[in-house]
Amino acid sequence: MMTLRLPKANLGTLVEKQGRDEITYKLYLQGYQKVCNHHWKPIDARRVTVDGFKGTNTGCLFWGDRGVGKSQILTYLTAWAHEVNWVSLAITNHEEFVDASWPIFRWKNGLYLQKELAVRLLKDFGTSNAQICREFDVDLNVYGKCDISGVHDDEAEPCPRVWDEKRKVWSDAWKEAFYDNEVKSMQAKYDLMDYRLSDKLEAPQKLIDIVNYGIENPDAATNAFAEILHQLYKSDKY
Repeated sequence: MMTLRLPKANLGTLVEKQGRDEITYKLYLQGYQKVCNHHWKPIDARRVTVDGFKGTNTGCLFWGDRGVGKSQILTYLTAWAHEVNWVSLAITNHEEFVDASWPIFRWKNGLYLQKELAVRLLKDFGTSNAQICREFDVDLNVYGKCDISGVHDDEAEPCPRVWDEKRKVWSDAWKEAFYDNEVKSMQAKYDLMDYRLSDKLEAPQKLIDIVNYGIENPDAATNAFAEILHQLYKSDKY
C-alpha cells in the first residue's frame, strides 16, 4: 500500500487507482470543498462556452494552497486525455519561458524567439502525440499562414510603433542605442531568417513532417509550432 497523504487531510480518498503492480495510490486533499467548488472536465467547460470556440474560454483553472494536489490532478487529467485520444502537451516548468534560461533573440517585429526551447517543445509534443502526428493529414489550405515568429497573417502587428505620451518617446527608441556593427549583425540574421516554414517545407503530408522539420531546423521551430497549433485549431477531430 502506497498512500499520498497531506497534513490534516479529512475528506477521505479523492482518487484511488489499482495498478498492475498491485500498488494502490490515494490522494487526500485538505479542505477540498472549502477551496475548490468543482473540477470540470474539458467537455464540461466547452458546454458552457460559445459553440465551436477554441481559445482562452475553453481552459480550466485549478487553484488552491500549495500542496493540496493541483499537480497530481493534472497528472491524472493528462493520462485521461491520452486515453480518449486528445492532443496533449504538458508544460512541466512554466518559469523557463520567462526566466531567460534559454538563449533569446529579438525578431524584427519585436517578438522574442527562443529556438532551443521551441525545439524542446516540439520534441515533447511529438513524443506525447506520436500516433496522432503520424496520422494527422496536413490541410494545405490553412498551411503556410504563419511567419518565422509564429504570427499568423490574419493577426495584427504584434509590436506596433507607438508614441509614449508619458515618456515622450517612440516605442522603438531602443534601436537608437545600438552601434553600427550591432545593427549590421542583427540585419544579417534577419536576412538569413527572412522566410517562413512553407518556403522550405512546401507540402507536408502529415503533422509529423512539420514536427521533424522544426526539430531539425531550430530557426524554424517557432514557426513550426505555430503551424501545428493552427492545424489543430482548424480541426474538430481531436
